[in-house]
Order: sequence, then structure tokens, then C-alpha cells
Amino acid sequence: EFIGKNAFISCASMKKLTFQEGSNLQEIGEQAFLWNEVLESVELPEGLKAIGDSAFFNCTALESVTIPDSVKSIGEKAFDVQMGSESKLENINYTGTEEQWNELMENTKGSNTVLKDESITVNCACTVTFEDNEHHTATPAQKVQKGNKASKPTDPTAKGYKFVGWVDADGM
Repeated sequence: EFIGKNAFISCASMKKLTFQEGSNLQEIGEQAFLWNEVLESVELPEGLKAIGDSAFFNCTALESVTIPDSVKSIGEKAFDVQMGSESKLENINYTGTEEQWNELMENTKGSNTVLKDESITVNCACTVTFEDNEHHTATPAQKVQKGNKASKPTDPTAKGYKFVGWVDADGM
């Protein structure tokens, strides 16, 4: 549920950080991955609520980070690098909407110059909805990262009707 302060400080063998599906991780403590200069990608688990101060500070090889929409707090300098060093972070994949990302950035504590750098691509999720004509059970909406495609939903069924195919917004 918690990764403590300095847990993986200066770890020289961790290039990729991922968590098992269903992880119970709630919080990453301050400086947990501080000075991990070989860490290239981080995929944080759904359910994570907080990232501590300087949690990934000076992870200079870090190129991409996936942040779930469950994160409500990012500590000061969580992904920043020391003065004179250069960040390689190019992509942030955020599982929430652009509005949620903007709200998270407004609530982010102190200086987080890397996260707020406009040259970094922040890929937010879009919600894809499927309209029904109220003759069948509703088809659930899907959350899809920008640039990806929604999965084909299960074809709806309704007594007395034959489903003949999906139509997109352009009528195709």
C-alpha cells in the first residue's frame, strides 16, 4: 500500500517500473526513487492516490510516465531534475481527462517544472460513448487514451430487433 521514503534511492538496476494489475499501492513516499538515473519508464497503478515530494527527483533517463486518474496529489519536485541536468521526459500518459489533468496541476504542490513543461506531450483519456435507441440494455462507455481506438463493444440485442452494425458520428 505504501512505498516508503528513500526505498529505492540510487537504484542502479531498475530501468522500467510497473505494478501488477490490482495493485493496492496507495502512496509513493518522498524521495522513493530519488537519483535512479537508469529508470526509463514508469507505469503507476490505478488506485494510487499520492506521489510524494521528490519521489522521482533526478531520474534523468526517465522518458515516459503513466499517471492514473486516481492520483489526487503530486508532491513538490516529484519528477524534476537538479539544476544543470536535463530531463528526457517526453510523454506523460494520464488516464483521466484533460480537465482532470489541469485540476491536478493546479493542486500540485510547489515547483514541478518538468510536469508543467509545455514541450512535454500529455496524453489524456477520452470517453467514448455509445448511443442506444432505448430498445436494449445500454452499452457501457469506454475510456480511451488519445490516439488509440475504442474496443468494439458487444453487439446489443433486443427482442424483435436485428442488430445490423455500428455507425460512427459521420454516419459510417
